[in-house]
Amino acid sequence: NKGGVYSNNSGPWVDTLSIGDCTSHGFSTSAATSGYPVRMSYVLIYDCGGDAMNMAIGNANANTSGYLSTYTNCTFEGCTGSGGVWTGAFPSNANFYNCIWSNNGAYGASVVSGDIADRWRVWNCCFYGNTTAPRNNFPVGVNDITTDPQFVDASGDDYALATGSPCISTGKSPLKSPGKVHIGATIAEVAAAAVSGGPALERGLAG
Repeated sequence: NKGGVYSNNSGPWVDTLSIGDCTSHGFSTSAATSGYPVRMSYVLIYDCGGDAMNMAIGNANANTSGYLSTYTNCTFEGCTGSGGVWTGAFPSNANFYNCIWSNNGAYGASVVSGDIADRWRVWNCCFYGNTTAPRNNFPVGVNDITTDPQFVDASGDDYALATGSPCISTGKSPLKSPGKVHIGATIAEVAAAAVSGGPALERGLAG
C-alpha cells in the first residue's frame, strides 16, 4: 500500500489537493524517479498512517544535479510515520515557502543523511507539536514559527486558520506579489470542490 498518491513519473506537479486518512504515506515517489523536481502548492496531507510525504524530494539513486523542487503553502498535519516529510540521503535542491508541519509522529521534516545546508532553503514555515523534534537534518528557516498554527477544528478536519492564528498574514510570496500571504494550505477552492464532509480550507492573500 503506497498510500494516498504514488508517483512513478519524473517531476510531478501537484496543486490544490487534499489527501487524508491513508493507512500508509500520503504522497510518495519511487526511488528511481524521486530525484527529479517536485512542484507542490496548496496541498494538505493529514492523518496518514505513514509519512505525509515519503521520498518526494529525491535521493542518491536519482540524478539530482541541477534540479529544484518547490513546496508552497502546504500543510503536513497529524501523520504518524517517520515525519511529515521524509527523504533519503543526499536529496535534491528544494525550496519551502509558507508550509506547516504540525502534530506529526517523530519529526516534522526528516532527512536520513546527507549535506543539505546549501541545497534546501526554508521561508516563513511553522513547526509545532511534532512528537520527537521539529527537524532532523533539516535547516532552520527564515522567519520560522514554532507556536500552534491554530486550525479552526483539526479533529473535525477543518484546517482553516482560526482568528488570531500566528500563520495569518505572516507568509512570504515567492512571486513577490503585494501583501503578505497566509501560511499553510488554506484553500477555499479545495473546500468548494471537496465532497461533502471534506476538509475545510481557505485561500488567498491576507487582507
